[in-house]
Amino acid sequence: MRKIKYILLILFFFTSLVPAQIIRTNSFIEHNIIASASGYKCYVSIRIPYNSLVFIKNSSGYSSGFEFSTEVSSSSTSIIRKSVHKDISVETFEETNLTNKYLQAFLEFELIEDDYLIQPYLTLKNNNITVPFEPINERIKTRKNGFVLSPIIYEEIKSDTCGNSKKLLVNYGNSIPFSSSSYSIIIPIRDTSILKVKIKIAQAEKTILENDYFVKKGKIVFKDCDSNIKIILSKEDSTNRYISLGNFTNLLQEGTARFSFNAGKDLKRDYDIDIAWVTKPRSLSDAEFAIKMLKIIEPKEKVDSLLSSSSSEYKKVLYEYWSKYNKGAKTLYNYLMAEFYNRVDEAIRRFSSLSKISGAESDRGKIFVRFGNPDSIERVYNGQNSVLEIWKYIELEQEYIFKDDSGLGNYYLIKK
Repeated sequence: MRKIKYILLILFFFTSLVPAQIIRTNSFIEHNIIASASGYKCYVSIRIPYNSLVFIKNSSGYSSGFEFSTEVSSSSTSIIRKSVHKDISVETFEETNLTNKYLQAFLEFELIEDDYLIQPYLTLKNNNITVPFEPINERIKTRKNGFVLSPIIYEEIKSDTCGNSKKLLVNYGNSIPFSSSSYSIIIPIRDTSILKVKIKIAQAEKTILENDYFVKKGKIVFKDCDSNIKIILSKEDSTNRYISLGNFTNLLQEGTARFSFNAGKDLKRDYDIDIAWVTKPRSLSDAEFAIKMLKIIEPKEKVDSLLSSSSSEYKKVLYEYWSKYNKGAKTLYNYLMAEFYNRVDEAIRRFSSLSKISGAESDRGKIFVRFGNPDSIERVYNGQNSVLEIWKYIELEQEYIFKDDSGLGNYYLIKK
């Protein structure tokens, strides 16, 4: 009977998933360098979620926006300043709090070989507060290992809402998101005499990919597309070269990956790229706490066994536990694990009370983590601060009744 209930729990993760993609970082700054006829183009871009913007109500809904500005300086040139304004309008208040919708913008600079300091700023509309971001140091050179420029990370989309290009800049601070989605890279090649480059991608002393790739002719251009940034690969400019590479990010795990480029004749260059879990549940930041949360679905003996390991091994033990639910998957991203801890985060946010018990460890929190949002919630007030909350799950044919005797949100399960 216990085994049947456990299988039911696993299946229910896939039939009643809660959208809980929570971005922990408020905004992302990224810069990309490509070759141009006169030298180089530097694109500096920003990605900011709706919930970090300052919206004001108007007759048609809510409006917000920002001014994104950047200063580029070097020892041999004067300071170059540019700025761009972006506005956004939404219809509902709920949209203003979205963490998985973004407003993006970019600025373009013409540069030559030199050492540069790039200083981005953000000014939010409706409060006029200007925030400086961490400055970026960039050295541009073509000799020796300067033949290949830093990879540009993009996502291939199915729709053509951005005109003739289905390539969107990922724009997460020059990192590859660790997720169930697939991403690709464009490697700009400065040396037009190079026809082929050997590319090796390695992570944790393991070779993910190693192959020779032919260089293509074409111009790389960034264009604004509503709230996104599209990348256009044009064959108009024969002075530009690039390599496009995809179908490998599903083999990468969270951490750092090394991208090595070898064009022969001592032309070698390495780039370390962060594989960042930008939607990582907060409850996964502490491996010991994450293991303790397993008591919601596992017996105490099992959890105690996992915790009997050395504290330095907790992360390894935790990921080994969840790996059995990702066998046969095409990606290292463990969707079930991510969903479980997204629910833990949401339970902590929604069900924590004045008592010392965290929301995930409360009776309502445990049911929520196991089965997700109920199909209906009914509240019954019995007087003298006593409240009943009735949760119904139609597909499970289950009903859970919680009671709060004080009116302070300290619910406990009285019937299931």
